[in-house]
Amino acid sequence: MASPTDLFKLARDNPVVFIEKVLKVAPREGGEFVPFNLFDAQRDFLNKVHIRGKRQASFEIVDKARRLGMSTAIQGWAFTQIISRQGINGLVMAHEREPAKEIFTMFKNFWYQLPPDFRALYYCDQPGCNHQHDKCVFDYKEKQRWDFAWNSKFVTATAKSEESQRGSAQHFLHLSECASYENPELLIPALLPSVPKGSPGIYVFAESTAKGQSGWFYDTFMQAQENVKRIADGRKAQSLWRPHFYPWFWEQSYRTRDYHNEDGLLEVDDLHTDEEAHLREVYNLDDEQLGFRRYIIHTELGGDVELFRQEFPGNWEESFLYNQTQCFDGARLSRMMSLAKAE
Repeated sequence: MASPTDLFKLARDNPVVFIEKVLKVAPREGGEFVPFNLFDAQRDFLNKVHIRGKRQASFEIVDKARRLGMSTAIQGWAFTQIISRQGINGLVMAHEREPAKEIFTMFKNFWYQLPPDFRALYYCDQPGCNHQHDKCVFDYKEKQRWDFAWNSKFVTATAKSEESQRGSAQHFLHLSECASYENPELLIPALLPSVPKGSPGIYVFAESTAKGQSGWFYDTFMQAQENVKRIADGRKAQSLWRPHFYPWFWEQSYRTRDYHNEDGLLEVDDLHTDEEAHLREVYNLDDEQLGFRRYIIHTELGGDVELFRQEFPGNWEESFLYNQTQCFDGARLSRMMSLAKAE
């Protein structure tokens, strides 16, 4: 293991490498903490953030499939910023209290799983004092706060907290599952003025699974997509946000053989065979990935194929199509959009 000073420099200069080399996380299946080996989507996203953050303030909006670990990756990034820079204020906004508490616990675990000699860098240097430079404040209404003596702090709050809209400048802001906020059109515009927008090292992340074609998340993502076109055409940018999309099949664990027959092939299902053939062709999916899709549809989503497209979309257009009162077939709409792109 590198020296504590070298690890500090690594966190400051190359956060993505620091996350994988030093941080530990609790595995999904339970058990002891393990090294934070980034998934493909996590690594791709953080590398892009690292490059952009060196040049300018980083405003990233992420539309994603469920359970890709994006919140975990963003918290790893937040942690490296707060331990390697002075005077950093970090705020994470979750849609409900339990996710907020889970995020705060994750942040605490990052700290307590650090190598002891590295953590000792942050001990108080006053004679006779062995206190660490951290203080936790738990269960304060809808907020949890961690104050560090090097003038940085990390706060988690819920979108229901009135107090979360007030405070000092935010150098790191994470809007987690923001499509599920009750009043995002009021809450988020109240938060964004607290973010200094003109310098590198500022990070704002809005990430969520999509929830239909309305609301702050949908509108902002579409504006960011339009902005990409404007920049490609040589026109002036009109949005700070940069869009990202990560489909379900980027996750390598999303595979199963549960729907294979004795010959190792997917069993024929007249309801889905044509669509599965289309998915195989467009996304180059294999039998085990298609097996996972069937498994989730029939065991977790009550057979609702349209809901799978929202929770586990294959492209960003598809992610916004689901509506419980829609009149059109989502599968046909998604296929038509894929064919239009190909042309």
